[in-house]
Amino acid sequence: MLILNWCFPQIEVTNYDGFRLGNSCEFWNGKIIIIGGSSDESSQKQSGKILMLDQQGNLLTQRTYTENDGNLYFVKAFFKEERFYVFSILSRQTESKLVLYQLDTDLNILETNYYTTPLDHSISMMNVMFDSDSLFVISGYTSLTSYSSRMFFYKINLDGDSVLLKYSDQTYQLAYQLHESSDSSKYLLFLDGFYPAFGYSGLLQLSKTFDVLEFNYIMPHLNKTYASISYQDSLFLTTGITMDQFILKLMKVNWSGNVLSSSTYFKEIGMKEVPAINSGIVQSGSDYYFGSTTNIDYHTPDFSSQDSWFHLVKVNQDLETIWEKWYGGDAYYTLRNLLATSDGGCLMVGFKYPHGVDDLIIRGHYIKVDANGNEVWTADVEISEWSYKVYPNPTQSVFNIENNEMDIHSVELFDISGKLLNSVQDCNNTTISVDLSYFSPGVYLAKIKSSKGIRTEKVVKN
Repeated sequence: MLILNWCFPQIEVTNYDGFRLGNSCEFWNGKIIIIGGSSDESSQKQSGKILMLDQQGNLLTQRTYTENDGNLYFVKAFFKEERFYVFSILSRQTESKLVLYQLDTDLNILETNYYTTPLDHSISMMNVMFDSDSLFVISGYTSLTSYSSRMFFYKINLDGDSVLLKYSDQTYQLAYQLHESSDSSKYLLFLDGFYPAFGYSGLLQLSKTFDVLEFNYIMPHLNKTYASISYQDSLFLTTGITMDQFILKLMKVNWSGNVLSSSTYFKEIGMKEVPAINSGIVQSGSDYYFGSTTNIDYHTPDFSSQDSWFHLVKVNQDLETIWEKWYGGDAYYTLRNLLATSDGGCLMVGFKYPHGVDDLIIRGHYIKVDANGNEVWTADVEISEWSYKVYPNPTQSVFNIENNEMDIHSVELFDISGKLLNSVQDCNNTTISVDLSYFSPGVYLAKIKSSKGIRTEKVVKN
């Protein structure tokens, strides 16, 4: 059962370890390749999974890949020299490794490469590009604690050899997407939190060995810049939000971080927008698609009792809106990625959580639209959901987390701003009690790490 992995803004630190990495959707040989994670009911572990669909949305092949000593999350796939290169994260309780699977065209493993990260550092997010030197270039960030994120960079060749590894010595740095300059002399990184720009987005120019050359804020200030894509004359298109407004922004920026044009998009005031990350902007001929989730529940983004929508916008090469549409509204939808299709349309890849029915199953949900935004087909892939209790909720003091199907390894308690308040580690039990007696009345977030993964629950103290 496919899980399309999720990553989320830094304020929502409680969700990093649950669905923490972006899935990938690509075309290959006329087929649609979707990668993500899979919940294995027998082993109670996360496994990597690849789906192969035809262009009508019919499932052709699915393959699952497991690691004995941890949870596996697939991040990005490339097809080079007659093989697939699938970049993944192997996550353990105290650390994670970067893993590269090299597969043949039948999706059989030819070789597996493992790359270490510093002890106790967990990879929260990463992106992968293929540069002019025929190297895979990985940019991302690791987390030691909630407020100790550090950027890292890897270079790996087509043989799977590590060419270069570099870690930032500054904390609270959130690296998003990396681009190579047109003359192939340097890189440009979209990021948040680079000193002294904590809390704001910027553009970091780096040498080919990842030495810092120059940093510029994106002006006017933004808190989050998500997907980005190369545009005309060494310019970029990027989507983002400001944390006070939560509206979708499309911006044209230059290498110095100057915003040359900006447009805003939203359904209704008060409905929060979060852009699709990674491939949240795609080019289709001379036009562009970009998208977001409308009315996202910012504190429990993976599943919620409220209704939401896939939000898709099409603009021309002058960034004039051709059309803007919403899909869903009858369940909780979250948009992850976009893929431009050969007919001028677009494939939206994300989740659907039908909260109004008895079996609360999160489904991988894909919508294919034509060039006019009309639905061509939809497809669903079911994902097993946990069955656990949090009680009493609301509470005046102690609340309990109970699940008889799995061990709960740890529980972390956060306030609504994302500040870590308390942590119960090495629980190895099916029921955990957490005391809120010393905290003020209000809403709190409990991050529950178990043998089936990680979830976040809202808890109210009266």
